[in-house]
Amino acid sequence: MIPLLISTLLAASPCQGTEADGHVFATCFDPWTGVELEGGVLVDGTGVSGSTSVGLRLRGERESRSKTDSTWLTLHHLGATQLRPVDGALALSVQGYTGLFRRHVREGVLLLPFTPPVRIPFPLDIALLTELARYERRRSEGSDWSFEPLRVSLLFDPVRAASSQFHLGIGVTAAYRMLQVDGLLNHELTPFSAATIFFSFESDDGLWLARGLLSGGWSLMVPDTTLTLRARGEVELSRVVFAIVDQPLALYVKASGAWRDAGARGGSEWSATAGLQLRLFSAR
Repeated sequence: MIPLLISTLLAASPCQGTEADGHVFATCFDPWTGVELEGGVLVDGTGVSGSTSVGLRLRGERESRSKTDSTWLTLHHLGATQLRPVDGALALSVQGYTGLFRRHVREGVLLLPFTPPVRIPFPLDIALLTELARYERRRSEGSDWSFEPLRVSLLFDPVRAASSQFHLGIGVTAAYRMLQVDGLLNHELTPFSAATIFFSFESDDGLWLARGLLSGGWSLMVPDTTLTLRARGEVELSRVVFAIVDQPLALYVKASGAWRDAGARGGSEWSATAGLQLRLFSAR
C-alpha cells in the first residue's frame, strides 16, 4: 500500500508545464482562490496537538470607474474557521470576512487642485483592509467569549505591483470589540491607535505562497478608560507538492501569536503549525 501511495504522489503533477529557457514552469493554480481545507500538527506552550481550519478565498480585479489608468485589486477570505485545543479544551475561532481593497494607479502622483493643477510624485498605493465578525470562544474560559464586529485598517503599499500577486500594506487600524468575562459585558475601542502590516507574495507559477497579518497597538476599555497594549499576528508559507484531478495539495508551515490578546481574557500565547492544505477549485 505504501509503495503504491508513493508512486501515485510521484506521478501526480501539480499542473501542465511549458518549456521555456530550458526549464519547466507551471501556472495553473491560483493560491488565493477556492475552498481551503487545512489539517496539521500544532505545537504551543502546552505541548503538541492538532489543528484544523476551513475557509473560502476569492480574488478580484477591475478597472476603476472614477479614475482612469487605475485598477482595484482585491483579496477576500470568507468564513475562516479554526478548531484547536487550548489548555486541554476545545477553542473555536471564526473570522466572518477579511477583505483587502487596493487601488493601483499606473502613474503614482498626487494631483493638487491649483490653477494650473500641480502633480506631485506619490510612490504608494492606498489600500483598505476590512475585517468583519471575528468570534472567539474557549471552553477553558467557561462561558466567556469575544466578538469583534469591525476592524478597519488604512494601508499604504510601497510595492505598487500591477497585479494582486504582491501586496505589502503598512498603516493604522481602528476597531471595536465586545468581551464577556465572568458574566460581565465589556466594550473595547481601538481609535486608530494600532499599527498593521499585511503581506501576500506569490510565485508566478502559483506554487509558492507567503502571507501574513500583524497588528498591535493601544486599546481603550469603555467606560472605565483603561488602556491596554495588545498585539496579534500570523504568518504562513506554503508550497504545492502535487495535485489529483486538478485539486492541489500543499505543505504549509504557520506561526501565530498574541500578546494580551488571546481569548476573552486577553492572555498571551504562541503556536506553530505544520501540515497539509487542500485548495479545492483553485485551478486556473
